[in-house]
Amino acid sequence: MTTASQLRFGLLWKAVVRLGSLLHHRRQDESRGAFMNAAELGRRRRRWPYVLLVIVLGFVGYTWASLSWSYSDGERVGILQKFSRKGWVCKTYEGELALYIISGVTPQIWNYTVRDAAVAARMNGSLGQRVRLHYTEHRGIPSSCFGDTGYFVDSVQLVDAPVAMPVSPGPGVATQK
Repeated sequence: MTTASQLRFGLLWKAVVRLGSLLHHRRQDESRGAFMNAAELGRRRRRWPYVLLVIVLGFVGYTWASLSWSYSDGERVGILQKFSRKGWVCKTYEGELALYIISGVTPQIWNYTVRDAAVAARMNGSLGQRVRLHYTEHRGIPSSCFGDTGYFVDSVQLVDAPVAMPVSPGPGVATQK
């Protein structure tokens, strides 16, 4: 090492040693003040269950609110492509709806969750068919235990296949009568 880098290293080392000694003295000061009388220790021991209870109730209240109030609701129509029950601990019904705008074009896939077992049974019987799904969207759900998506389907209705519109011949094309 050169003298300039030795000097920088020496200054850096002195700063680290000084910081270490300051932290050591601070820890000693905190350890002296850590002893408290029995009454104060008893109050602290009685207080922590209430703090824990407030935290748990706050989490439960937030979860209930996020599942009860919907951000939006609506309907989507498409082909029911996939439907399954999945999860390691919390089993939920998850599915995919293929939204075809124009035939021949790759569909947009819409993922959803079903909470009601009766609706899930109707959907299982409607796989591969064109359906109308009514859903509610819930944002801010704290866990995937309630579903992988924020879209919860609450009703399913079979829809007839769309009627093909007759194609008219272009101008100047003779038609048979």
